[in-house]
This record gives sequence, C-alpha cells and structure tokens, in this order.
Amino acid sequence: MSMRKGTMGLAIAAGAVLLMSSAVAYAADGKAMYDKSCKSCHGETGKGDGPAGKAMKPGDFAVTAKGKSDADIIAAMKGGKTSGGKTHQNFGGKLSDEEVKAVAQHVKELAAK
Repeated sequence: MSMRKGTMGLAIAAGAVLLMSSAVAYAADGKAMYDKSCKSCHGETGKGDGPAGKAMKPGDFAVTAKGKSDADIIAAMKGGKTSGGKTHQNFGGKLSDEEVKAVAQHVKELAAK
C-alpha cells in the first residue's frame, strides 16, 4: 500500500512539474512573439514608446489594457478597435490562435506592472 502511495505521489509531482514548465514556456513564447511582432510599436515594457510607435502613439498598456479580458485584448490584436478608438493591425492571420493567446497573456503581464 505504501509503495502505491509513493508512486501516486511521484506521478502527481511529475504532473505538476510538467504543468509548471509548460506555463513557463507559454509565457516565454508570448514574450518572444511580442518582441518580434509588437515591441517596435508598443515598446519593451508596453508603454507605447517603441520606435515605430512614435507616429502612431499606441497607448500605455498600464492604461489601455489594464482590467481588460483576454477576449478584449485578443479582439484588438485581430484588428478590432482598441480602447483608444484606433483600429489595431490584424495579427490574426499572422499568428495562430495559441500564439495570439500567449501574446495577450504577456500584454496583461505588462499592463499589471
């Protein structure tokens, strides 16, 4: 019986490690995709101060994305209206749904800072 408990505990621990490592990889993927596709306008920290953003003046995520749902951020990324009333470039055709979700999560992390 104790051997069975030990094996089950090991399996649960291994599952937790895999889950945590996939969440870390997901976050890293979101940041990498943000760096590639978003940083030039939105800047390193999401303040809207990227070199290509000077003319467009994208908002600071701490204001424009704070408290927004994943669905709101994803809709904006796919070419919807932003909270500032501007139309965002459509990344829905350039990134998979999973990639868009990962970037949206990174945007939420930047908005919380």
